Amino acid sequence: MKKNLKLTFKFSGIVIGSFFLMVVLVFYPLFIDIWVENDSGTLYELAKIIYDQKISTIYILLCISFVSTFVYWVFTKYLQANEQFEKDKRETSRTLLRKYQELKEFDQKKTLSIVMRNFCLKHDLIQAVQIYSYQNIPENKTMRCKIKHLDGYVKDKTDLNGMIQQNYYLDKKIYKEYTRSVNKFFNDVNNVNPLLEFISKQVMGIESKPLNNLKNKDVMIYALLMDSIDTLSPYFPGINTISINSRKAKKLEDLLKVQRNGIYRGILLGGFYTFFYDGKGTKEGRQYITNPITISNVKYISLITLDPDLLEEDEVEKNLQLRGYIEEFEEMLHSAFEKEYNDDIEGDEENAL
Repeated sequence: MKKNLKLTFKFSGIVIGSFFLMVVLVFYPLFIDIWVENDSGTLYELAKIIYDQKISTIYILLCISFVSTFVYWVFTKYLQANEQFEKDKRETSRTLLRKYQELKEFDQKKTLSIVMRNFCLKHDLIQAVQIYSYQNIPENKTMRCKIKHLDGYVKDKTDLNGMIQQNYYLDKKIYKEYTRSVNKFFNDVNNVNPLLEFISKQVMGIESKPLNNLKNKDVMIYALLMDSIDTLSPYFPGINTISINSRKAKKLEDLLKVQRNGIYRGILLGGFYTFFYDGKGTKEGRQYITNPITISNVKYISLITLDPDLLEEDEVEKNLQLRGYIEEFEEMLHSAFEKEYNDDIEGDEENAL
């Protein structure tokens, strides 16, 4: 903008200067006539020479002035056109990059849909597969987890109410203590003390509250306590219950049934997680398995819906079977996206040639 304004002032200066020059040249013969009639000597002779050539000199100077002005005008137009061209080129590049990113996202989503469909059709007991993206966001004294539905595949005649988007909140201290203790345990199953300390501390916190003072915050803590016990029990069979007042436990369990936090609990656990649908209707007894995954540096969590009646009867074999489904699905995902990535690399190399 400033550059164009500066060029405009320069152009205006040349036009005004040329105008004054033309005025001087037009009145130049009259000036010479007056001078020649009223002067003599050397200066007179010089003026006479100029006077005798006045027509050709005027026209030459006028032509020079016109050509100079025209050339400068053409030059300024060239600069303006060049600047506009560069601006259009930058805008075109941004548009192409945006379209490329949109096409990339479309290809990834298409690949994801194909993998989910193939996985569902491969196994009779798998009823649906969904993928959610999530973010853990620190806010004041809480951690907010934003979960957003990305895509899914559902078999025919399967009722499914997918969560589009949901935000969950957890106290930062509880979030830190729980996730750190769980991670330490997964890294070394003998390092059980941090998780036991978390359980003991939170049980004491619930027990110290009157029954009527138990809120939604306590419901989430109770859910994490249950998940902690479930995490420990395969390795330490003696740890399978929580010592909480039965009336308080009943109230917390009733409140927990109306909260849809299974996916969030899977995210907090940071690994394989399974839960059941507690409501009534066609979804009663339905089982879900989740596991966080990372694709292209973005955090996702998979949610697989299945019919528990078709699972193995033995509990150990059942858990192995469930984990096997998660691992198989994730392997299919990684293979598909790796192939897509390699195809993109080959395409870029061919275009470069």
